[in-house]
Amino acid sequence: MKIIVTTDFSTSSKSGIRFALQLAAQTKCELTFYNVFEGVENNSWNIKGSTKKKLSK
Repeated sequence: MKIIVTTDFSTSSKSGIRFALQLAAQTKCELTFYNVFEGVENNSWNIKGSTKKKLSK
């Protein structure tokens, strides 16, 4: 049996990791840890948002 453990490696996800480790020890299953990180790419939307122009009155 194989189990995929999705995690962001945060403090909140530690309990899920611990549970998966305990389950794997009891059932002799294989664990795969899955983490996705999506970086922010420079494009016209976030460049405009980060360089706000001051409006003159």
